[in-house]
Amino acid sequence: MALQRCFIALEIPQEALAEAVRIQSILRKQALLEGNFTASESIHLTLKFLGEIPEETIEGVKGRLMEVVIPRGSCTLASAGVFSPHHVRIIWLYLAGDPVMELQRRVDASLDGLFAPEQRFMSHITLARVKRLTDKKRLLAVLDAIAINPITFFLRSFSLKKSVLTPKGPSYTTIVHYEK
Repeated sequence: MALQRCFIALEIPQEALAEAVRIQSILRKQALLEGNFTASESIHLTLKFLGEIPEETIEGVKGRLMEVVIPRGSCTLASAGVFSPHHVRIIWLYLAGDPVMELQRRVDASLDGLFAPEQRFMSHITLARVKRLTDKKRLLAVLDAIAINPITFFLRSFSLKKSVLTPKGPSYTTIVHYEK
């Protein structure tokens, strides 16, 4: 039985994507870390990571996600940061707005019984995965000082995606796109 690594993603519109890439460019120029920056074509917000699941589970997920109603409202790029300043592994861009949190709750509820609910969802877009820092204090100061263009956009869709891990980084393919 073949397993596929799957997740549910909120796609980021072009204007917000351009801002994420701009922030990555600022961080690259600072040369404060060794790691992998998320490729622009892979930038998204993960609403729920499903892990490696069999094809029949994917079919069940597809049906349940069809019932999810996307909440009305907008979200805004708000700030750049890290999960833990003591052990920096992920650099992210925070996406503020109740509709994102509500969409995540609805996705979770739709998959009740198939997957455990998220315990600590944080609305973020991963900009980079850090392997090693050259100057942690300076990196945190740079992140704090970056002026984020507060791009606001409406939630219109989300996708069920599969992820294939390669030496060059993950490759994502949309299984189903949900738009309501």
